[in-house]
Amino acid sequence: MTTDMAAPATKKDLAILKKTLQKSCASKKDLNKLSCTTEELKHGLARTDERLTDFHDEFLDFKDESIRRFNRLDEHMYGLGTRMDDMKEELKLHFDTAVEIIRHDLRSANKEEILNIKDRVTRLEVRTGIRAA
Repeated sequence: MTTDMAAPATKKDLAILKKTLQKSCASKKDLNKLSCTTEELKHGLARTDERLTDFHDEFLDFKDESIRRFNRLDEHMYGLGTRMDDMKEELKLHFDTAVEIIRHDLRSANKEEILNIKDRVTRLEVRTGIRAA
């Protein structure tokens, strides 16, 4: 029996295959199905070899396409990561700006409130006579 899978089957290979198949059959009916000529076995093996070759080629195509898809996904994910980093910086800048605006508004409001309170106190002092106008 040859170990080279690409080599054509020999008569010895076919005989071994036929004996193996005959041993695995359970009934006489199955044995009658196996009584075929060497040429029929060679033809069947050739067809099986063609089908395996086709399957192998399809598998390789599928493998190549899968690798391309994963590479595209990797590129897309890297792009998303970069965009997220950019957006993070932009959001931080917007947040810092918003905080600065709020601080400014609070300082202004506090300053205005203090001035209003001073005006009220001054008016009350003038009205009560504690302070001269």
